[in-house]
Amino acid sequence: KLSRKSIFPTRDHRWVSLADNPLIADNNGIAQLFTQMKNISMIDIPSPDVLKFFNMCDIKSLSSSITIEHIIQNPSTGVFIQNLLSPLIPYIQLFMKSRPEFSDAYQWTKLIDMSSQLINIQFNIVDHLQLVYRFNSDSSICMIREEKVYYDKNQMTFYIDHEWTEKSKYYRDIFHAFARIFLPYHNDELVRSLGNFMNLLYNEEENNLETFAKYQNFDLELNDSDDIPWRIPSNSKQIQHSEPKIDEQKVRMLLENVAQSQEHYTTYIQKKRQELKKKLSETATITNNQSTESENTSGKE
Repeated sequence: KLSRKSIFPTRDHRWVSLADNPLIADNNGIAQLFTQMKNISMIDIPSPDVLKFFNMCDIKSLSSSITIEHIIQNPSTGVFIQNLLSPLIPYIQLFMKSRPEFSDAYQWTKLIDMSSQLINIQFNIVDHLQLVYRFNSDSSICMIREEKVYYDKNQMTFYIDHEWTEKSKYYRDIFHAFARIFLPYHNDELVRSLGNFMNLLYNEEENNLETFAKYQNFDLELNDSDDIPWRIPSNSKQIQHSEPKIDEQKVRMLLENVAQSQEHYTTYIQKKRQELKKKLSETATITNNQSTESENTSGKE
């Protein structure tokens, strides 16, 4: 039987059969977590045609075979993330609609009613985030990894580590992470393309977004009647940078304390040097006196 023939090459260079229950490694990040487990056979997707063959063989994907659980600490409302992304959302829709490589993904967003999901999506900023990747077939097989971001599709909640909200250099990572919710499957190339577009868009002045969009060669109108405009409610008209605030008074006090400590240390060292110099001088005097007395005694003899 075909099910017993070892015709599928795995990531760890083995040949397995359908009876070994191989899984399609459709998410490289998750696949790397389980690569070293010999009882899990994962096969890559070399081409779309091969993927069709895998589907005909009823081979399941890795992402459909696991459940992701999240562990968070100190969640707070992510208004900052909401305001960061809100101005970009309409242009993400127009960008995806106009680019042929996003054609399938854009049709998928219509099927799942992306416009409704974006209105209802929640944002949470957390102090710590861990994800537990657990196999559905055997709950004892699991891996735990610390992450900076996670989107819970069931709860429609976007979690992000507070560290990524503190400096603008992390915004690019936020955009790439958020870009994944617009795709029906894991595709690094499309995520990179959409995330980079969001990053470029963010770096433009908000009142120049339309000019930038025209420069990117895509329409600014939704011509199809079934295109429902995407939006995320915002509490701010402008994106506010969340750079760490500097308490100048506190910094000044710290500098003064450091200066005082340095002054005290310098005074202490000088005092110790003077004491040492005095002791050396006294020791030298005593030594000279003893030497003189010894010479006098020798002369009398």
